[in-house]
Amino acid sequence: MALYGICSRWVSAFGVFLLLCSHVGGQEQINTPEQLKFFEMKIRPVLVEHCYHCHAAGAKTIQGGLRLDHRDGMLKGGDSGVV
Repeated sequence: MALYGICSRWVSAFGVFLLLCSHVGGQEQINTPEQLKFFEMKIRPVLVEHCYHCHAAGAKTIQGGLRLDHRDGMLKGGDSGVV
């Protein structure tokens, strides 16, 4: 299904972004203002447009058990495992 492929690519890119911004050497990092600005301007709009309708608290059903509206949900993954 084409939509699944699009979602999985965005989720994978989002996951890499979160991991790079949040974990360095296995330790939690505090996000810098530049990282937060990048996320709010470049990443969140994509998630809102393409992902939140199926993967956020406001969805009728959380598809695949994957929550993308908060960091812990994304890092935990969904029914098929971690992203």
